Amino acid sequence: MCHISEITVIAALILGHTTGNLETPMYRRLLYGFHMPLFFFLAGMSTKPKQLHSFDDWKKYISKTILALVVPYVIFAFIYAPFSFDNVPKFLYGSWQALGQAGTLTSLWYLSSFFVARIYCQILANIVGMTKVKNKDDVLGYLAIPMFAVGVLLPKLENGYPWCLDVSFAAAGFMLLGIALRQRILILAQAHGLVLVFFTLASAIVLICGTIVRGDAFELVLMCGSDYGNLFWFFLNAVSGSLLILGISMLIFRVSREGVHPFSTWAITYVGQHTLGIFLLHKNFQLDLIIPWIHTWLQGPALLVACIATVISFFQALLLCAIIERYVPQLLGQFPKEQ
Repeated sequence: MCHISEITVIAALILGHTTGNLETPMYRRLLYGFHMPLFFFLAGMSTKPKQLHSFDDWKKYISKTILALVVPYVIFAFIYAPFSFDNVPKFLYGSWQALGQAGTLTSLWYLSSFFVARIYCQILANIVGMTKVKNKDDVLGYLAIPMFAVGVLLPKLENGYPWCLDVSFAAAGFMLLGIALRQRILILAQAHGLVLVFFTLASAIVLICGTIVRGDAFELVLMCGSDYGNLFWFFLNAVSGSLLILGISMLIFRVSREGVHPFSTWAITYVGQHTLGIFLLHKNFQLDLIIPWIHTWLQGPALLVACIATVISFFQALLLCAIIERYVPQLLGQFPKEQ
């Protein structure tokens, strides 16, 4: 189920990138209203926090996280940027704004913020683990509230915070919610089909009311720059959009489980395991190669061009993932496990 959600959200991300960074059509504002919160929520759902008891435990945890996130961040920052030693301090600063100034892939902000958010969550998991409370995951869910508060109330800096420290608070908040709600969502996935349909439709209605119905009043949310717009609508859309995707995923999962196989389970798992690589490899090809090529034979409508570009970019990035994984898996944060 999580893999289906991950595939859906990466497709939404690619579709949102088809206009670059300047244009704000309704579909892009709609997708940006929830797709990054959902990314972090799903990361939380995939996390089973455990207390780290020793320095060696922390060393292994941080080393593993560095290999998975920081190494790809540094490699792709240099790959996408014009060669210049002046860019090195900007890479090391790690904010979305600094990445833009370096002329590299601005989407790399996700890796820097995710790295810091994982550290935040592990620290909180350790603190909660030292208490005698029974429902530790629920306590972590409650701690999402102060994390959100810090993330949205920190004053803005022109160049952002080093390694997206401000955005990472909000990201950690969504991850903590994912940790707290994981078991409940898994239970919901087993509910009667009509319950799942009602859940999905209700989420869609709330999302539509918070986005499309608002029309021109609906602003573009840029979590990368800690720009959330109206906080009420941001959280409403983030939650309802995430629940909508989860509802759709649960319905697809139910159809597959009950004997109808409209897709290959292996393919879904494979793509779900490579969403990070797709995230890293699609944008520049999409904007500089695929969309200009589509415009040579199709001038519109814009949404049709965006959808075609999304499909092509998705499979192009997946193909590159397969090649890189075979020959240089370290580029995707994949390292041999210690024996």
